[in-house]
Amino acid sequence: MRQSSILVIDDDPENFEVIEILLSSADEEIVSDEVSSTETAEQDSLITSVKDKKPSKYRLYYAANGQDALDVLDIFKPDLILLDIMMPGIDGIEVCRQIKAAPKWRSIPIIMVTALTAKSTLAQCLEIGADDFISKPINALELRARIDSMLRIKHQHTRLKRLTRQLKKQRNYIHSISKLQRNSITLLSNSLEKLRQGLATNLTQELNSPLRGVLAILTMLQVQFDDMSPTEVKQSVELATQSAHQLETLLQQILFYLYIESKIAKKSNVNLLLETSDTQYSSQDIISKISKSRARRAQRSEDLMLDLQDASLTMAEQYFSLIVSALVDNALKFSNSGTSVIVSSKVENNLFYLSIRDMGQGMTQEQIASIGAFTQFSRQFSGSQGLGLGLTLVQKIVNLCHGRLIISSVPDQGTTMRITLPINRAYAPEDIKQ
Repeated sequence: MRQSSILVIDDDPENFEVIEILLSSADEEIVSDEVSSTETAEQDSLITSVKDKKPSKYRLYYAANGQDALDVLDIFKPDLILLDIMMPGIDGIEVCRQIKAAPKWRSIPIIMVTALTAKSTLAQCLEIGADDFISKPINALELRARIDSMLRIKHQHTRLKRLTRQLKKQRNYIHSISKLQRNSITLLSNSLEKLRQGLATNLTQELNSPLRGVLAILTMLQVQFDDMSPTEVKQSVELATQSAHQLETLLQQILFYLYIESKIAKKSNVNLLLETSDTQYSSQDIISKISKSRARRAQRSEDLMLDLQDASLTMAEQYFSLIVSALVDNALKFSNSGTSVIVSSKVENNLFYLSIRDMGQGMTQEQIASIGAFTQFSRQFSGSQGLGLGLTLVQKIVNLCHGRLIISSVPDQGTTMRITLPINRAYAPEDIKQ
């Protein structure tokens, strides 16, 4: 069994001994770690480790202050850090900031150990990248649960990096194939590279952000519940719910994107998967229900304007719902509260037209042209986060159903998304004019 290494940073050695005991089961024997001949006497004063007769689950290292901890990170490469906030010299908050600012250490989960309960302190820790909290006095079951939770996230991140390296190797291998296939292989290689960059730089962060939000709020509720008013508790639960919905939407989009790509790779008839002949639904009802729900969740019900004409489409209901959800979410996310979001639909000449217009920040032509899976657009406007995956899915579904997606946008004035879909299967793609 592979041991997970944990670096404990605390100026009080007794606190390390407490953690050492809490993480040791009844049959473990705690002894001093034997330092190899290649390690200097200087490291002896900084580090203590835990071993047992049988390989234990954790290997602990100890640093008595912030500077010592920063000095040994490259030597021991811990899987997780338990960091005390109140320390002389470099305090825990500054140590956390420096670790999260370094790309090579950024992925190491940090659990802040503190007796402090001030919301401002907890908020400051979250802002600089802390992953979780645990309060003193420490409970053994809670400590192990939090450590195991963070280690699972860390191991998933490691596996993702391994996958990224494999994708890079595959790209290099593809480039070595004969010149006769060079043009088609170059296109495939570029697609893999974009996917690799998106996975490495955006996907992990986007998944972790709402997850950390939920964990942070639950931690605050656990610590502060008795001192919080019912209104504060309700607000905290609402924030946690929003983060959970955000995570759920992102995961659904990722799974459907991978599903479509796998079908395309296997040369399956994806068109048949998107179409339905048995179930009829009202496009007007779907658009109205989803738009109102998304606006209500964003607390912008008064900004929503609907002008809808009903139509019976050949597209499966779940995929039409995905299109509407992605476009309405995009309009609400990148426009200010108090500005209109206009959703309209109509039927003309056997074609269904859906238009969603906002008065937000807009997009440049370069941004429109670069829409792709795992593309991250600017957060500068409103702090909103999100991959370009929603628009990519809309584009794929619409194209597979012989429709068109047209994006018109002016920076700082707004964006209009127009969808055109055939109502009859017999309708030819060339009949749909821009």
